[in-house]
Amino acid sequence: MDDNHYPEPPAGLIDNVPEQLAFHERSFRTGDLPEERLIALRDAISLCSWCREPPPKWLEEAVTELCYKQILTDRRPGRLGSYRAGFRQYRIHLIRWATVRHLRDNCRERARTWDDAYAEASRELRQTIAQGSEEAMAASYKMHSRSPYFKIARESGGAEALAKTAREYFEARDVMLDVDRFFSE
Repeated sequence: MDDNHYPEPPAGLIDNVPEQLAFHERSFRTGDLPEERLIALRDAISLCSWCREPPPKWLEEAVTELCYKQILTDRRPGRLGSYRAGFRQYRIHLIRWATVRHLRDNCRERARTWDDAYAEASRELRQTIAQGSEEAMAASYKMHSRSPYFKIARESGGAEALAKTAREYFEARDVMLDVDRFFSE
């Protein structure tokens, strides 16, 4: 037996999976203590894994809710003190990358050199949460240029694929920077 797999479940357990899952759902919904609810979730997930059953919808919804609650309550000191703040900062760097790349690839009359592209991006993103100096644009661009996603895009589709991706992100910048909308849905 491999340590990464459960042993074969007993035949009696497989026959009773629906009843066992119903029991865990009742325990989850009626548990007075948070620990009781978490143990019910853990046991239901283990049962599904062990018996190779897909998780029921209630289990998926409960785990998703638990994850989002944790994300929203996660608070630490500093600029990146929560998942939401880190996600917001990631989006800012991504839009800066997209703006610089779009200007350099698709708007050559506005950005003949990389320095021109950084300056234009700084002007373009004024009055948004992604605003910053030319140096900030350059730093964000260089950081995102090392992304494995963009490396794959470059290798599979070439410079045209990167230019297209940058243009799409640039055009959707207002939606992508509205991080609060993302977390309120």
